[in-house]
Amino acid sequence: GVLGWAIIHFLWQGALIGVVAGLILSLTPSRMAAFRYVITCVALALCVVTFMVTIVQLGQRMPPVATVVDASSAGTELLESTAVMAVSQETKAGTSNLAGLIAIAWTLGVALMGLRLIGQWRTTIRLRTGANETIDPRWHAMFDRLKARLGLSEGIRLLVSGIAETPMVLGWIRPVVMIPTAAFSTLTDDELKLVLLHELNHIRRMDHLINLLQGTTECLLFFHPVTWWLSNQIRNERELCCDDLTIQTMNQPRIFARALFKLETLRLEHNKSPLNTAIHAT
Repeated sequence: GVLGWAIIHFLWQGALIGVVAGLILSLTPSRMAAFRYVITCVALALCVVTFMVTIVQLGQRMPPVATVVDASSAGTELLESTAVMAVSQETKAGTSNLAGLIAIAWTLGVALMGLRLIGQWRTTIRLRTGANETIDPRWHAMFDRLKARLGLSEGIRLLVSGIAETPMVLGWIRPVVMIPTAAFSTLTDDELKLVLLHELNHIRRMDHLINLLQGTTECLLFFHPVTWWLSNQIRNERELCCDDLTIQTMNQPRIFARALFKLETLRLEHNKSPLNTAIHAT
């Protein structure tokens, strides 16, 4: 019963958090991506905290199963309140059943979302397994210089994949940077350098760990639209934050914009290929 009622209460609590976050974002210029990112992250975290606190509070408020009363007065009180208790018991039973059904539905939903998260993890493993490091050594050297410039671990690897659609960071514990094979023949040296810097900025910001927390939150609060809206906003603002950091570091906005345009073109061509269609069908 407690879990079901917590879910019911979170419907209005999550909506309120979403309204406040949306109001703040509407008043914040899009160029302030870092601030907008913080707001959306705080709002999503607040959703989780609110949901958990509600469960605890409702659990503490639950009435005891039975009470001990004085035998001399118990009979009189019982006779006077029999009719009222009968109606009350029926009402409570109905609402308790509803809350119980909601809790069961939530449990099934969490299980399905957990399977979705496992599927994403398996896709990550599949991409890493099919990737390799066989590229021109000068790119590895450039990658190492960029890591040193950002103060990142030397253990972060650069991988190349013919399956990957776009550059990405893979892994939650030991992240790697993966670049599509076609990018090395399509982008210029300066463009590819900016792309590598962009992905390394994700790691410097610990975005891979935030993404894991997002996935967990989506599992727990999958039933509320505000969860998905905030999560999508976080991903959008995250990319803009890394774009800003990349431009601040290299100060080559036109070259970077051209690189992003070429990568989007590659992604669209990749999705149209018969081989990619077959891969996604398996």
